[in-house]
Amino acid sequence: MRAGLVGVAGHCSIGYDAVATAQTGIPNDVGLKAVVSGYPAMPNREWLRAVAAFARLPELLRDVRALKRHNSSESNISR
Repeated sequence: MRAGLVGVAGHCSIGYDAVATAQTGIPNDVGLKAVVSGYPAMPNREWLRAVAAFARLPELLRDVRALKRHNSSESNISR
């Protein structure tokens, strides 16, 4: 089963009972009863985790930059 706006490369095999969620791009074969999402298509659970992490990226980037500044200032003090 394919949802809306799913793209499949011409050479791919889609397994029986496989599901591709909306806007999935399938560049490779998909196994039997697989549920795939995203581009490139990946298991749906992995895709959901990646999307959740993507929403947190700005905050994580701020935290990493703050840690780098903190570590940099500590290393300058110890010299």
